[in-house]
Amino acid sequence: MIRFCFVSFFKYSSQTFQGCVLRCMCISVFCLFFLNCAALSPTKTILLAEQGDMEAQFELAVMYENGHGVKKNISQALEWYKKAENNGHVGALVTLGWFYQNGQYVEKNTAHAITLYTRAANQGDPQAQLNLGVLYDEGIDVAKDNASAVKWYSLAAEHGNDIARLNLGIHYWQGEGVERNYEKAWELLNGVRISSSNRRVKWRARSALDSIKGELGVSDQAGEFSYPDWDKLGIEKLVS
Repeated sequence: MIRFCFVSFFKYSSQTFQGCVLRCMCISVFCLFFLNCAALSPTKTILLAEQGDMEAQFELAVMYENGHGVKKNISQALEWYKKAENNGHVGALVTLGWFYQNGQYVEKNTAHAITLYTRAANQGDPQAQLNLGVLYDEGIDVAKDNASAVKWYSLAAEHGNDIARLNLGIHYWQGEGVERNYEKAWELLNGVRISSSNRRVKWRARSALDSIKGELGVSDQAGEFSYPDWDKLGIEKLVS
């Protein structure tokens, strides 16, 4: 159950956010949940959750949301997510933030989503930091604020989040919310191009590098930074 983020132009957009790359909490959290489920029966998880164990509360919420080990019950899922959130569980904060941002299971409330994401982000969660960056970058139900977007992208990028590194590189390239710095933009974007395991993110970085290389006088005889063959890759073009 992964909830990701987006850009417009080269940056993931809100449409992408709603579509192909979102629905996240953290894949590591999700995997840990299933590992824990192998060790704990639903009865044991319920007992621990009722005793105030926030990890069990979060796990029980996921179980009720997805119908794993218990009958699917969204009301119960929300109740346990909120109990875990009240105890400061990062996964619950990000999950509920996603629900409130998108009006899933609850009435849409972007302001509350930002509050929840901020609490998780201040605990160092890169997914929450990325989500905040995107909200401020795109101005989604909140005033567009490039400086705040750069702040949150920078923090998520420090944790190695490829989408944050990509978006931050674009901000340095375009001078939005930060002083224009082609060298810094190149460093970030080329790092994503080389190391990202996400093919879409990797090619978006490559496309941005193709546009920025002239500013730095970079030679590209081998075509390393040129637009890839989008049709063969099955990936939509970024610009018309």
